[in-house]
Amino acid sequence: MGDRSWDEFEIIRRFFSRMGSPFAEEIQTGIGDDAAVVKRGKDAWTLVTHDMMVEDVHYRASWMSPFNLARKLSKVNISDIAAMAGTPEYALLSIALPDTLPAGWLEDFSEGLQMTFLEYGVSLIGGDTSRSPGPVMVAITLMGSCGPWGPLLRHAPNAHETLYVSGTLGDAALGLAILNHDPLAAAHSDEEDVAYLTRRHLDPTPRLELGQMLAAKGLATTLIDISDGLIGDLEHLLEGVTLGAEITYDAIPRSPAFTRLAPRFHPTPEALILSGGEDYELLFTSPHAPSELKKRAPLVAERVTAIGKITETGEITVVKDGKPIRMESGGFRHQFHQKGTS
Repeated sequence: MGDRSWDEFEIIRRFFSRMGSPFAEEIQTGIGDDAAVVKRGKDAWTLVTHDMMVEDVHYRASWMSPFNLARKLSKVNISDIAAMAGTPEYALLSIALPDTLPAGWLEDFSEGLQMTFLEYGVSLIGGDTSRSPGPVMVAITLMGSCGPWGPLLRHAPNAHETLYVSGTLGDAALGLAILNHDPLAAAHSDEEDVAYLTRRHLDPTPRLELGQMLAAKGLATTLIDISDGLIGDLEHLLEGVTLGAEITYDAIPRSPAFTRLAPRFHPTPEALILSGGEDYELLFTSPHAPSELKKRAPLVAERVTAIGKITETGEITVVKDGKPIRMESGGFRHQFHQKGTS
């Protein structure tokens, strides 16, 4: 076998997705959703998710403090639990550190971790500590549960359902562009828009309550959080079905800060909105149109925006000013290369 290239999802599909288990009957959902779902009895499920962050891959020490690293690592895991309509409960922490750390690094990291776990009711119950020959590597395995309504999953949308998102999109990707442009200036800027956008990247807000409300009230058919970008995560939501989606670009919610600063820091703001990722907002399909959603659940309707429909075309189309626009397929994906023979 010669040189090969894979992205992260191809590696999962090729090498790991078919691994069996003697307890397969208990596994309601394994690889392929925001979290694994293990059935533990009548109206009882355990949710399990895992995420890691590697220095100079997921972040740079020049603009991510140890405090914010701990908070973001915690929150991206908590967001996976939110995307299953669950509640986070217990965590395992793995950390690999170089021989030398800046003064106060561990104190700042542990403070960020403790603050976030207290905020979301998570208990640290174990993990592993190791030496790294190079970058800092940190990972959390997070376990949770969900109410009697059960978990909300991906991969089950129906044609003609409405597509909704929470919050605003593109903020985190623009915040990253600002940090990469001039991390020192961004860190010390007194410009309110810069502070807001960089905070959206460094310190996201998992939509736990919203996910739980969607499930408890039976408002959503499918649910996913937006980590890989709107189009990339919509592709995940449509995996395994012969359906597509049509999105109205101008309906996608964006913050005033994004509108003001995007042209300054990025040549194509549309790319940030559609493929930027890391906003950790919720994307879901619902049989309820906006007017009906407002009647059934006004508190939910206040937090979400209808951006399109599930279609029978088998393709994802984004319409702007009445015309389809060109877009890159998917969001960010880690790339890997194998050299030589095996």
